[in-house]
Amino acid sequence: MAYWLDKEQPTKKTDQRKGPDGITKFVKFTSFTSWLLIVISIVVTDAARPSSLDVAILDSKWGKTATNTFRSDLVTVGMFVCFVAVMFAIIGLAANSQRHKRKTDKYSIALITAFIVGLIGSSAYIFFLFT
Repeated sequence: MAYWLDKEQPTKKTDQRKGPDGITKFVKFTSFTSWLLIVISIVVTDAARPSSLDVAILDSKWGKTATNTFRSDLVTVGMFVCFVAVMFAIIGLAANSQRHKRKTDKYSIALITAFIVGLIGSSAYIFFLFT
């Protein structure tokens, strides 16, 4: 019998991971935190905008004019929260990139999306801040 036929066939390597490790848990935490901060930023910015109903009531009943400008203190808070969300997404993506040792490891779509949405929101804040 030939020598190569006597040897056992190499077995496939099994995945010995026993569940999510610290990096995976951290990536999920940063993803959740980024999205939570983005939602908070949207809510704060919505609270900062002037209400058209208030303007209509003041004009019609008392003849007073209301301001049509955003509350700058709340816009600043929304901008800061959005920047923090982008930072969390960047940190999460950096941690996620350390996790790529096997073919089955993938980037978190939620983190990538949070980064893009946060970056668009931060850019919008900066654009409206300087115009």
